[in-house]
Amino acid sequence: MAIRTYKVTLDSKNTIAPEPVYLRQGDKTGAVVIDATLMDNGSPVSLSGLTPMFKADTADGQAVIADSTGFTVTDSANGKFTYQVPNALSAIPGKITTAYFSLSDADGSESTFDVAFIIKAAVDISQAQADDYITIIDGTLNSLQKKIDDMNIDIKTVLNAYNQGDFYNKSETDKKDAITLSSAEKYADSGDADALHNAKDYTDNSISGIVALPETFANLAAIQAKYPNGKNGLMIAADNGHKYIWANNVWTDAGIYQSVGIADGTVTKTKLNDELTTNLSNLNKGIVNESIIDGLETFSGYINASGEIVPGDVNYVYTNMLDAIPGTVIDYKLHGQNIVTSISFFDDAMIPLLSVVFDQSNLLVLTTGTVTAPKRTRYVRYCWAKSAGDTLFSDNIITTPFDTLKRIAETNVTLDERTLWATNLCESPTSIGYIGTNGLVVNTTDTNWVYTDFEAIDPSYAIAYKVYGHEKIGSINFYDENRIFISTTSAINTHTPIASDTIPIPLTAAFIRLSFASPIAYPDKISSAVYYVDVKSDLDVVKQNVADLQSVPCTKSPMPHIAPYKLYTVCNDIIASAKGHNRNYSAAIYLDHLFKGLTSEKHIRFGNNSDKVVFNAPIVVTDSNELSPAVTYNSGVNVLETTKSVTITGNDIVDSSFNVVHASTLNSVTANVKPRVLCIGDSITYAELAQINDDNHLQNWAYHLIAKEFFMKDHIDAGSGHECLFLGQFKKTRTMNYKDVEYPVTTHHEGIRGISLSSYLNGGVAAFKSDTTLKFSIDAWLAKYRTMDDTGTRLTLGSGTGSLITSGNLNEIDVCTPTHVLIMLGANGGGTLAQYQELVNIIKTEYPNMIIGITLSDAAGTFFPSLHPNFSEKTTIWNDTGAQGSRHNQQYDLVSMLQTEYGNATSEANGIYFLPFYFVQPTAESVSMRRVDLPDANIELTADNLYNDAYGWHASTHVNGIGHINWGYQLYSWLKYTIAKGL
Repeated sequence: MAIRTYKVTLDSKNTIAPEPVYLRQGDKTGAVVIDATLMDNGSPVSLSGLTPMFKADTADGQAVIADSTGFTVTDSANGKFTYQVPNALSAIPGKITTAYFSLSDADGSESTFDVAFIIKAAVDISQAQADDYITIIDGTLNSLQKKIDDMNIDIKTVLNAYNQGDFYNKSETDKKDAITLSSAEKYADSGDADALHNAKDYTDNSISGIVALPETFANLAAIQAKYPNGKNGLMIAADNGHKYIWANNVWTDAGIYQSVGIADGTVTKTKLNDELTTNLSNLNKGIVNESIIDGLETFSGYINASGEIVPGDVNYVYTNMLDAIPGTVIDYKLHGQNIVTSISFFDDAMIPLLSVVFDQSNLLVLTTGTVTAPKRTRYVRYCWAKSAGDTLFSDNIITTPFDTLKRIAETNVTLDERTLWATNLCESPTSIGYIGTNGLVVNTTDTNWVYTDFEAIDPSYAIAYKVYGHEKIGSINFYDENRIFISTTSAINTHTPIASDTIPIPLTAAFIRLSFASPIAYPDKISSAVYYVDVKSDLDVVKQNVADLQSVPCTKSPMPHIAPYKLYTVCNDIIASAKGHNRNYSAAIYLDHLFKGLTSEKHIRFGNNSDKVVFNAPIVVTDSNELSPAVTYNSGVNVLETTKSVTITGNDIVDSSFNVVHASTLNSVTANVKPRVLCIGDSITYAELAQINDDNHLQNWAYHLIAKEFFMKDHIDAGSGHECLFLGQFKKTRTMNYKDVEYPVTTHHEGIRGISLSSYLNGGVAAFKSDTTLKFSIDAWLAKYRTMDDTGTRLTLGSGTGSLITSGNLNEIDVCTPTHVLIMLGANGGGTLAQYQELVNIIKTEYPNMIIGITLSDAAGTFFPSLHPNFSEKTTIWNDTGAQGSRHNQQYDLVSMLQTEYGNATSEANGIYFLPFYFVQPTAESVSMRRVDLPDANIELTADNLYNDAYGWHASTHVNGIGHINWGYQLYSWLKYTIAKGL
């Protein structure tokens, strides 16, 4: 019976597997089964007439496996077969990269792409530390070792005796045997045969009294009754399982005959002693000896002692928010100062919990210490000095054994191991008083009761509890992400315990609070509420789902998806004589962005049998004049909003449809308004890797530069107007060639690499931090960095300029009051709806008429690799186990949440828009990449040999210039739309 089965699609274009195939060293043949489907560019390959064979190197490359015995063809016509992975493949631990299937017939053989195997090491029972865990096996080994040692001693004794002449040699032995034989013959011939016969009978009777198998009796009394005078052999008493032997004329208890066998899967954590449990949980902790900060993505700058990011200081670096576990012990050796926060811990909402600031000012000093991640820790961030003057520091080190445990837990962990990480919520800090059945704190003086603060929870986890409560007290209370009360569980009577293995956590719950009897007032009434990962429930659900699927014929499935609310285009009528041929562009939405969680390619398409749907502004010829026809632009209106129904169809999905509003703006009516745009964002707004192959990665294609370029071309074509100003401390430039003239394009922005929504909101960016509220503030930003009046005219120094403006930066920074704010935050750690709402409310409180756009990018990549044959497998989302796969899911969820809140007419009437950057981003084509064409790709007949490979730091997150171009057009079109609407 197989313990794991992997479904693998073997396609001529790529190998699609949800994960590598894992084996344990020593697994028997058939312990792991591959359920394979052979395809050619998406179409099944018939196995008729083909002989399959599996070929692979072992992990050490020292042996070759060629096996044709483990195959079972399950559907020949559709290329389906199963294969039992042979024992020989798991002989050596390690990663196997050369492993494939070949299929042969009379004409020869063909092979598939490689399938990755990872052979995990088995436990080495010869190691000393195994004594604590494998006691039965080790006891046997120790016993055998002792016997071998004793045998060696005996052999040595014999050899010594032989060397001293204590043994007969062969001739002496033969001589004595001959004398003995002669004596025996004479004895037999003497007529004393009766004596010999009697001796034989005695021997036979003695041997017959020795039994190979023990006899079994009900109890000791039964043994004594049958054999009052004793008997050779073992007698077993069934009542206690003990063996008895006849010794010194009495039946003597010789101990347990045989212990009860241990069935597979019956040993649980509760059957292990505390020492063994501790040793198991500590296993592998000692193997982490490298610094865990090596190879992390870092950014120039530091985090000051107040927790604010100060970008740009090349002597320091800081990291993104990194996942962390409460209780993690971190050992550090870092160069830092008393003005720098070196280690920071945060909760789920990225609110700081604990900061480590070194108590010294000398950067040359290497500070050593240990810090433990506090309760409720979800993230950690590090900051350290990399240089001081001419001194370079390469000895910054952070180590933690939990880094290894976390990787083990995520990939190969049992249910019992996961329960070691359960948390008793009743051990959280408490306050005197209690919570009512309405979820509110109603008493803060009654010392008989206590209550906890809000604790973040995950609805997919479970809670097992025994809580002493009261009918008027809400003992277990759930709240949504805004801490709005959802439900409670109360006791029936005073101090009555309520208990259950699990309590269902509402799907919308984000927080929990508990209220129960005070352990000080009632030490005999100790409450507990254990919050843990309910793996078993998940496995039961999976098993049931598999059973349900097996019992139902395969049919099309409905698939949840999201879709854009609105897209923007511009109907360009500036040059009337062009009759619609001058710079009119389209916008498109891409199918991949609508889904998440796909682990193999599905046949899903839009109703036009494509993976994109295109929108463009209407321009219609209204007469038959050949040279100068009459043309109607944008259906004769300044702003045209139409609704388009889009269908999703395919062999693997139930047909569905959604509506998209297409907003098209007549360009000429927007000439006289100059928008002032503040773009707030992270490394994507900063435009990291925003280049394209076609210009050899020489130019930056940041979306705000592209939007500015569209405005500049309008200005050139119209001769005046169509101006736009992008604001911020940081500058980007590129060169635009338009109508054979080179123009410099410049924008400013507030994109900070590695920044999160939470940091911006909570005063983590010094430029926007209010000294009063310690939160984000545009007023605070203007007070520090204003360089222009609100017409965009540069001020002279001291005449209204910001407090941080000097003669050296006056002309390098463009800051005045914006008319529009674009918020593009969330890629680093996501965010909650409450955080976005708070940021929007702050802006609207300071500037009620300011227009706000909220947008997000997607992680570049595709769910439909067969539609992108010129791109490497790295651009397929499920092949990227790093940022691409996980960040797509994060962005999908954020877009779903934000579009529900802001993608509607009510929000837009309040000047708050959700822009569709996420949906208009090309998929595989937006991955930052390099060209790796085949050498014949420049020949017309071999154009398919053009090839692109993902390339760069987080190539899927830092979208290339192609994605930015489409975002820039949406930003430009949205700005024109708001101008034409008179907003």
